[in-house]
Amino acid sequence: MPDDDPSDGGTRADSKIVGVNTEDVTPSEGSVRFDLLFYVVAGKGKEKRKLIINLEIQSVIDLNYQLMNRVSYYLSRLISRQNRTEFFNAMYDDILKVYSIWVCPVLSGYNYMGRFRFDNYESSGKPSEWMTMPDSKMNAVIINFCNKDPDNCHPVMKLLGALLINDKPLEERKKILQDEFKIPMKKIVKRLEKMDSLGDMYFEAGEKQGLEKGEKLGLEKGEKLGLEKGREEMVVKMLGSIRAIMSTLRCNVQQAFEAMDIPEADRPMYLERLQQS
Repeated sequence: MPDDDPSDGGTRADSKIVGVNTEDVTPSEGSVRFDLLFYVVAGKGKEKRKLIINLEIQSVIDLNYQLMNRVSYYLSRLISRQNRTEFFNAMYDDILKVYSIWVCPVLSGYNYMGRFRFDNYESSGKPSEWMTMPDSKMNAVIINFCNKDPDNCHPVMKLLGALLINDKPLEERKKILQDEFKIPMKKIVKRLEKMDSLGDMYFEAGEKQGLEKGEKLGLEKGEKLGLEKGREEMVVKMLGSIRAIMSTLRCNVQQAFEAMDIPEADRPMYLERLQQS
Protein backbone atom coordinates (compact mmCIF):
# COMPACT_ATOMS: atom_id res chain seq x y z
CA MET A 1 0.00 0.00 0.00
CA PRO A 2 1.24 3.52 -0.71
CA ASP A 3 2.02 5.66 2.34
CA ASP A 4 -0.32 8.35 1.05
CA ASP A 5 -3.70 7.67 -0.54
CA PRO A 6 -4.99 10.79 -2.37
CA SER A 7 -8.47 9.27 -2.71
CA ASP A 8 -8.76 9.18 1.06
CA GLY A 9 -7.63 12.72 1.77
CA GLY A 10 -3.95 11.87 1.82
CA THR A 11 -4.08 9.79 4.99
CA ARG A 12 -1.45 7.16 5.57
CA ALA A 13 -2.56 3.69 4.55
CA ASP A 14 -0.89 2.29 7.67
CA SER A 15 -3.19 4.40 9.84
CA LYS A 16 -6.12 2.19 8.81
CA ILE A 17 -4.44 -0.87 10.33
CA VAL A 18 -4.31 -1.22 14.11
CA GLY A 19 -2.29 -4.08 15.56
CA VAL A 20 -3.48 -5.87 18.71
CA ASN A 21 -2.01 -8.28 21.23
CA THR A 22 -1.04 -11.47 19.37
CA GLU A 23 -1.33 -13.70 22.44
CA ASP A 24 -4.71 -15.04 23.54
CA VAL A 25 -4.70 -16.64 27.00
CA THR A 26 -7.61 -18.27 28.81
CA PRO A 27 -7.44 -20.27 32.07
CA SER A 28 -9.28 -23.26 30.61
CA GLU A 29 -7.86 -23.37 27.06
CA GLY A 30 -4.27 -22.23 27.51
CA SER A 31 -2.58 -19.77 25.17
CA VAL A 32 -2.47 -19.22 21.42
CA ARG A 33 0.12 -16.94 19.87
CA PHE A 34 -0.86 -15.58 16.46
CA ASP A 35 1.81 -14.48 13.97
CA LEU A 36 0.08 -11.20 13.15
CA LEU A 37 -3.26 -9.87 14.38
CA PHE A 38 -4.80 -6.53 13.54
CA TYR A 39 -8.01 -4.60 12.98
CA VAL A 40 -8.91 -3.22 9.56
CA VAL A 41 -11.62 -0.65 8.79
CA ALA A 42 -13.20 -1.43 5.41
CA GLY A 43 -15.81 0.41 3.35
CA LYS A 44 -17.25 3.88 3.68
CA GLY A 45 -20.40 5.44 5.05
CA LYS A 46 -23.10 2.94 5.97
CA GLU A 47 -20.95 0.13 4.54
CA LYS A 48 -18.09 0.93 6.89
CA ARG A 49 -17.19 -1.96 9.19
CA LYS A 50 -14.36 -3.23 11.33
CA LEU A 51 -12.76 -6.61 10.65
CA ILE A 52 -10.22 -8.71 12.55
CA ILE A 53 -7.44 -10.14 10.39
CA ASN A 54 -5.06 -12.89 11.45
CA LEU A 55 -2.11 -13.57 9.15
CA GLU A 56 -0.05 -16.74 9.51
CA ILE A 57 2.98 -17.98 7.57
CA GLN A 58 3.08 -21.78 7.46
CA SER A 59 6.08 -23.28 5.71
CA VAL A 60 6.03 -26.76 7.24
CA ILE A 61 3.52 -28.83 5.29
CA ASP A 62 4.46 -32.25 6.72
CA LEU A 63 2.42 -31.87 9.90
CA ASN A 64 1.06 -34.46 12.31
CA TYR A 65 -2.40 -32.92 11.98
CA GLN A 66 -4.67 -31.48 9.30
CA LEU A 67 -3.91 -27.78 8.83
CA MET A 68 -7.60 -26.91 8.41
CA ASN A 69 -8.29 -28.21 11.93
CA ARG A 70 -5.76 -25.72 13.28
CA VAL A 71 -7.28 -22.96 11.12
CA SER A 72 -10.74 -23.77 12.55
CA TYR A 73 -9.35 -23.58 16.08
CA TYR A 74 -7.73 -20.20 15.43
CA LEU A 75 -10.98 -18.84 13.98
CA SER A 76 -12.88 -20.06 17.04
CA ARG A 77 -10.44 -18.31 19.37
CA LEU A 78 -10.70 -15.10 17.34
CA ILE A 79 -14.47 -15.19 17.85
CA SER A 80 -14.46 -16.14 21.55
CA ARG A 81 -11.86 -13.52 22.50
CA GLN A 82 -14.33 -10.79 21.45
CA ASN A 83 -16.56 -11.53 24.44
CA ARG A 84 -16.55 -8.46 26.70
CA THR A 85 -14.27 -6.61 24.28
CA GLU A 86 -16.34 -6.28 21.10
CA PHE A 87 -19.73 -7.61 22.22
CA PHE A 88 -21.38 -7.50 25.63
CA ASN A 89 -24.39 -9.03 27.38
CA ALA A 90 -24.90 -11.74 24.73
CA MET A 91 -25.31 -9.19 21.91
CA TYR A 92 -24.01 -11.69 19.35
CA ASP A 93 -24.88 -9.51 16.35
CA ASP A 94 -21.97 -7.27 17.40
CA ILE A 95 -19.40 -10.00 16.81
CA LEU A 96 -16.84 -8.76 14.29
CA LYS A 97 -16.13 -10.79 11.19
CA VAL A 98 -12.76 -12.57 11.42
CA TYR A 99 -10.39 -13.69 8.69
CA SER A 100 -7.51 -16.11 9.17
CA ILE A 101 -5.16 -15.89 6.17
CA TRP A 102 -2.54 -18.62 5.84
CA VAL A 103 0.41 -17.97 3.53
CA CYS A 104 2.15 -21.24 2.64
CA PRO A 105 5.35 -20.87 0.56
CA VAL A 106 6.78 -24.09 -0.89
CA LEU A 107 9.71 -24.88 -3.17
CA SER A 108 7.73 -27.07 -5.53
CA GLY A 109 4.20 -28.24 -6.17
CA TYR A 110 1.08 -26.41 -7.30
CA ASN A 111 -0.35 -23.01 -6.61
CA TYR A 112 -3.65 -22.88 -4.80
CA MET A 113 -5.78 -20.15 -3.27
CA GLY A 114 -9.11 -20.86 -1.63
CA ARG A 115 -11.58 -19.25 0.73
CA PHE A 116 -13.43 -21.27 3.34
CA ARG A 117 -16.42 -19.94 5.26
CA PHE A 118 -19.19 -21.03 7.59
CA ASP A 119 -22.39 -20.95 5.52
CA ASN A 120 -25.84 -22.47 5.34
CA TYR A 121 -26.23 -26.02 4.19
CA GLU A 122 -29.83 -26.93 3.47
CA SER A 123 -30.57 -30.63 3.52
CA SER A 124 -34.34 -30.36 3.18
CA GLY A 125 -37.15 -27.90 3.71
CA LYS A 126 -36.98 -24.12 4.08
CA PRO A 127 -35.16 -22.60 7.06
CA SER A 128 -36.80 -20.03 9.29
CA GLU A 129 -35.65 -16.43 8.93
CA TRP A 130 -33.78 -16.54 12.25
CA MET A 131 -31.73 -19.50 10.97
CA THR A 132 -30.30 -17.76 7.91
CA MET A 133 -26.71 -16.56 7.86
CA PRO A 134 -26.36 -13.81 5.24
CA ASP A 135 -22.73 -13.08 6.07
CA SER A 136 -20.28 -15.54 7.57
CA LYS A 137 -18.44 -14.35 10.69
CA MET A 138 -15.65 -16.92 10.24
CA ASN A 139 -13.53 -16.90 7.09
CA ALA A 140 -10.29 -18.62 6.18
CA VAL A 141 -8.05 -18.00 3.18
CA ILE A 142 -5.32 -20.47 2.26
CA ILE A 143 -2.63 -19.40 -0.23
CA ASN A 144 -0.24 -22.17 -1.22
CA PHE A 145 2.33 -20.95 -3.74
CA CYS A 146 5.66 -21.67 -5.40
CA ASN A 147 7.44 -20.21 -8.40
CA LYS A 148 7.19 -23.38 -10.50
CA ASP A 149 3.52 -23.41 -11.50
CA PRO A 150 3.30 -20.73 -14.24
CA ASP A 151 0.00 -22.07 -15.59
CA ASN A 152 -1.78 -21.13 -12.37
CA CYS A 153 -0.16 -17.99 -11.02
CA HIS A 154 -2.50 -15.37 -9.58
CA PRO A 155 -0.83 -11.93 -9.17
CA VAL A 156 -1.05 -12.37 -5.38
CA MET A 157 0.96 -15.59 -5.65
CA LYS A 158 3.57 -13.94 -7.86
CA LEU A 159 3.87 -11.05 -5.42
CA LEU A 160 4.28 -13.36 -2.43
CA GLY A 161 6.71 -15.54 -4.36
CA ALA A 162 8.94 -12.54 -5.07
CA LEU A 163 8.79 -11.54 -1.41
CA LEU A 164 9.24 -14.86 0.34
CA ILE A 165 10.79 -17.49 -1.95
CA ASN A 166 14.53 -17.13 -2.34
CA ASP A 167 14.92 -19.10 -5.56
CA LYS A 168 15.93 -16.01 -7.55
CA PRO A 169 18.61 -13.36 -6.89
CA LEU A 170 17.38 -10.51 -4.70
CA GLU A 171 17.91 -7.98 -7.49
CA GLU A 172 15.69 -9.97 -9.85
CA ARG A 173 12.97 -10.14 -7.24
CA LYS A 174 13.24 -6.39 -6.65
CA LYS A 175 12.75 -5.84 -10.37
CA ILE A 176 9.56 -7.97 -10.35
CA LEU A 177 8.15 -6.01 -7.43
CA GLN A 178 9.01 -2.66 -8.96
CA ASP A 179 8.13 -3.31 -12.62
CA GLU A 180 5.07 -5.54 -12.25
CA PHE A 181 3.62 -4.34 -8.95
CA LYS A 182 4.79 -0.70 -8.98
CA ILE A 183 6.31 -0.96 -5.51
CA PRO A 184 9.02 1.71 -5.10
CA MET A 185 12.15 -0.03 -3.88
CA LYS A 186 13.51 3.04 -2.14
CA LYS A 187 10.70 2.78 0.40
CA ILE A 188 10.90 -0.94 1.17
CA VAL A 189 14.41 -2.04 0.23
CA LYS A 190 15.54 -2.48 3.87
CA ARG A 191 12.37 -4.37 4.74
CA LEU A 192 12.78 -6.57 1.68
CA GLU A 193 16.37 -7.41 2.59
CA LYS A 194 15.19 -8.35 6.08
CA MET A 195 12.39 -10.45 4.60
CA ASP A 196 14.98 -12.09 2.40
CA SER A 197 16.63 -13.47 5.53
CA LEU A 198 13.20 -14.43 6.87
CA GLY A 199 12.41 -16.28 3.66
CA ASP A 200 15.52 -18.41 4.07
CA MET A 201 14.12 -20.10 7.11
CA TYR A 202 10.98 -21.31 5.36
CA PHE A 203 12.72 -23.93 3.27
CA GLU A 204 15.06 -26.82 3.79
CA ALA A 205 16.84 -26.02 0.55
CA GLY A 206 20.27 -26.15 2.16
CA GLU A 207 19.93 -29.85 2.88
CA LYS A 208 18.83 -30.65 -0.69
CA GLN A 209 21.60 -28.51 -2.21
CA GLY A 210 24.15 -30.28 -0.05
CA LEU A 211 22.97 -33.64 -1.35
CA GLU A 212 23.13 -32.47 -4.95
CA LYS A 213 26.67 -31.11 -4.55
CA GLY A 214 27.79 -34.36 -2.94
CA GLU A 215 26.38 -36.41 -5.79
CA LYS A 216 27.85 -34.18 -8.50
CA LEU A 217 31.31 -34.43 -6.99
CA GLY A 218 30.98 -38.20 -7.02
CA LEU A 219 32.19 -38.48 -3.48
CA GLU A 220 31.79 -41.85 -1.83
CA LYS A 221 30.23 -40.20 1.15
CA GLY A 222 28.66 -37.40 -0.84
CA GLU A 223 25.21 -38.06 0.51
CA LYS A 224 26.37 -37.97 4.12
CA LEU A 225 28.57 -34.90 3.61
CA GLY A 226 25.83 -33.18 1.68
CA LEU A 227 23.31 -33.82 4.43
CA GLU A 228 25.67 -32.53 7.13
CA LYS A 229 26.49 -29.41 5.16
CA GLY A 230 22.85 -28.86 4.31
CA ARG A 231 21.84 -29.14 7.95
CA GLU A 232 24.51 -26.64 9.06
CA GLU A 233 23.46 -24.20 6.33
CA MET A 234 19.87 -24.55 7.45
CA VAL A 235 20.80 -23.93 11.11
CA VAL A 236 22.74 -20.79 10.19
CA LYS A 237 19.82 -19.49 8.12
CA MET A 238 17.38 -20.30 10.91
CA LEU A 239 19.52 -18.38 13.41
CA GLY A 240 19.43 -15.35 11.11
CA SER A 241 15.68 -15.71 10.75
CA ILE A 242 15.17 -15.96 14.52
CA ARG A 243 17.11 -12.74 15.02
CA ALA A 244 15.16 -11.05 12.22
CA ILE A 245 11.79 -12.07 13.69
CA MET A 246 12.84 -10.87 17.17
CA SER A 247 13.82 -7.54 15.66
CA THR A 248 10.83 -7.16 13.34
CA LEU A 249 8.13 -8.30 15.78
CA ARG A 250 9.95 -6.96 18.88
CA CYS A 251 9.55 -10.28 20.67
CA ASN A 252 11.77 -12.49 22.84
CA VAL A 253 13.46 -15.66 21.71
CA GLN A 254 10.76 -17.99 23.04
CA GLN A 255 8.08 -16.03 21.18
CA ALA A 256 10.19 -16.26 18.02
CA PHE A 257 10.42 -20.03 18.46
CA GLU A 258 6.62 -20.20 18.73
CA ALA A 259 6.10 -17.96 15.69
CA MET A 260 8.38 -20.16 13.60
CA ASP A 261 6.94 -23.45 14.91
CA ILE A 262 10.42 -24.65 15.92
CA PRO A 263 10.10 -28.11 17.56
CA GLU A 264 10.67 -28.17 21.33
CA ALA A 265 13.52 -30.67 20.92
CA ASP A 266 15.47 -28.26 18.67
CA ARG A 267 15.05 -25.12 20.77
CA PRO A 268 17.92 -25.71 23.28
CA MET A 269 20.37 -26.07 20.36
CA TYR A 270 19.23 -22.82 18.74
CA LEU A 271 19.25 -21.03 22.10
CA GLU A 272 22.83 -22.18 22.77
CA ARG A 273 23.96 -21.05 19.30
CA LEU A 274 22.30 -17.67 19.80
CA GLN A 275 24.03 -17.19 23.15
CA GLN A 276 27.39 -18.11 21.65
CA SER A 277 27.03 -15.46 18.95
